Amino acid sequence: MTATGTPTVTATPSPTPTPIDVNEKLSISPKSINFGKVKLGGSKSKNIKIKNDGKKKTGVSVTIDTPTLSGTGAAAYTVTNGCQLPLAPGKSCKIAVTFGPGQSTETQTGSVGIVDDVIGPEVSIPVTGTGKAK
Repeated sequence: MTATGTPTVTATPSPTPTPIDVNEKLSISPKSINFGKVKLGGSKSKNIKIKNDGKKKTGVSVTIDTPTLSGTGAAAYTVTNGCQLPLAPGKSCKIAVTFGPGQSTETQTGSVGIVDDVIGPEVSIPVTGTGKAK
């Protein structure tokens, strides 16, 4: 007769996250956008440029989430993400921001939020524009 043993459970180690170079960063410009006065019913667009400053050979590709709009006047703005994902080290892309005052001559303020999967907290770009009667 042979003895049978009780199986023992061995913990599976958790995967170790890939270390990220603390020198990696995104350059985002401009830091704010002022559309000035835009005719009622019209619109005006400006770009936010994002550059992955990582080194081409050793840097980390970055995925940029869909930009968000917030603020009391956010409804007057739209964003179009022109970034090819992931954004490779040394590469840049543009996010188009469009202001359309509709029929309001009030100043509309908001912010465009940009979040990535590697480099840091959300970056908020303030936007402002005013409707102008024709």
